[in-house]
Amino acid sequence: MRDYGKIFSKLWESQDFRSMSEDGRTLVLYLLSCRHGTIAGVFRIPDGYACEDLQWSSERVAEGFANVQAKGFATRCNATKWVWVAKFLEWNPPENPNQRKSASKVASAIPVECGWKQAFMRASGEVLGLEVPAESNPSGTLSEPLLNQYQEQKQEQEQKQEEGKEPRKRVSAPPCPEDVADQVWNDFLHLRKTKKAPVSATVLDGAKSEATKAGITLEAFLRIWCLRGSQGLEASWLKPHELAAASRQQPKSFAQQDREAGWADWEQMTGRIHPDRDAAQGRSVIDITPATLQLEAST
Repeated sequence: MRDYGKIFSKLWESQDFRSMSEDGRTLVLYLLSCRHGTIAGVFRIPDGYACEDLQWSSERVAEGFANVQAKGFATRCNATKWVWVAKFLEWNPPENPNQRKSASKVASAIPVECGWKQAFMRASGEVLGLEVPAESNPSGTLSEPLLNQYQEQKQEQEQKQEEGKEPRKRVSAPPCPEDVADQVWNDFLHLRKTKKAPVSATVLDGAKSEATKAGITLEAFLRIWCLRGSQGLEASWLKPHELAAASRQQPKSFAQQDREAGWADWEQMTGRIHPDRDAAQGRSVIDITPATLQLEAST
């Protein structure tokens, strides 16, 4: 353990540091000054250490490391929990052989399983007098292992979040309304499926309400909806020709059926078309009774 850590005042002018989240900046200051740090800028930080020192939850610590790694300041191995402050030796080079020997000893203690060990050795091995491993990817850069570690931790966080979510409950469509033809209802269900919009009781109630506003039946409203192929439909969106066509398809009310039955009885008795039927169909009729015809014949 160390008693203090060095923080340069220029850190506050760094654009990478200034662009971090508040937790990211706090974590940077923690890594530069915590008692777990070493003269080599590499050390082990289990979640328990950081949570206890920062008084953060493990989720908050993970988010802080993700932000810090995204900016290339430090990287953390998820398996070994070792942290590498990327430019630590650049900011704090060994000042004498004893410091160099101590830093080399710490670097040699990095576990082989640590994901960033090879990259660290290539970047700092010469400064510490250690054997530099061969470059496996000559075109690689220091930011590449940092990015890989960030992506690995990000995927781990997303997986935990997905595991913690409850599975979505599928919304089953209500049964076909009695006043809607099966074919129209099936077409409507297919349309909503293609739009990835489920048909719920709320959606059906909304369609009934809009059909009432438009003065047409629910079946006529859904038929227009299917012909349009839109995800939603409101009464105010309907055009005059759509309303006219829907009105012609409206089923007759019970009162209208009673009236027409009465007209039919009258027409069967008199042999003539009932005047109200002609009026309903928009025709004007001159009523000539048989008595009038007899009078004209006698004259």
